[in-house]
Amino acid sequence: MDLSFHPLLVQAMRQHVGRAIKVMESRDEPEKIHVLRTGIKRMRASWRLLRPALPDSVFRRENHALKSASLGLGPLREIHVLGKTLRKLREGKTGKRGSRKKPAPIDEAWERLEATMQSEKIHVPDGGKSILGKTSAVLKASLLRFGRLDPETTAYRRLKPLLGRSYRNARKAGERALEQALKASDSGFHDWRKRVKDHFYQLEALKPLLTARADGMLEGLDRLQDALGDEHDLTVLDAYFRGHAGLIPDPETVRKAGETIAKELKNARKKSRRLGTPLFKEKPARYLGRMVSGGLPKKKKAGLRQAA
Repeated sequence: MDLSFHPLLVQAMRQHVGRAIKVMESRDEPEKIHVLRTGIKRMRASWRLLRPALPDSVFRRENHALKSASLGLGPLREIHVLGKTLRKLREGKTGKRGSRKKPAPIDEAWERLEATMQSEKIHVPDGGKSILGKTSAVLKASLLRFGRLDPETTAYRRLKPLLGRSYRNARKAGERALEQALKASDSGFHDWRKRVKDHFYQLEALKPLLTARADGMLEGLDRLQDALGDEHDLTVLDAYFRGHAGLIPDPETVRKAGETIAKELKNARKKSRRLGTPLFKEKPARYLGRMVSGGLPKKKKAGLRQAA
């Protein structure tokens, strides 16, 4: 007989899915979108953690359903985040919390872009209400199926191999992102961000089973995902700006606006490199040796159950 960490994952997912359901009553549209997207990401991270122990058809079914729901929220999220990123850029605060350094005086460009973003909100059907409702239903259904998994899937003996795979994926994604950045490519940063979030959510849910050193890793991953989030939002803004630069009549203003976005993108990537490199410098085996103790103390057995 072996212990299963399935109850810990289910408990964590119920907490976040419950929050997503509750936020549907709110009138704060950006908050609804954020909480639902976060709930989906956490749910996908849990399924992804267990992928080696699941039938391939089960993982693909759940991942496809959650991914489709997440894609449905994409346009809603993009509209809100574009405006937020643009406002931060105008204030000179992107990636530099508390900084008051002002960007170049190109208010006309920012104002035209923001006005266009606001006008495009009306093109989202029914304000996104049906999309939000469908996404919430998909999330609840996936949690229900996750709760019915065979505890053997999450037997304690699987913990190190599963977390090791997750760490390895994040580590390799970071290596690819930084290598591609040297070639002036940004294609790897988004994947790195997803794998970092996966590992962060998984460690957070399983924290009762980890050593005290997990606290430092969680803090580091949290800072890294924020930096990678800034990088992603700036990349989206950059693409939007390139597609709408024709709205700005003055070529010099276009040039200055483009340079400002490019500078902030470069800073966000440099910050991601600085924060991420020390987090993933260890080989998986050494990392797991620090994060997961060899035995399971009695006080950590609370919340676990027997796996056949």
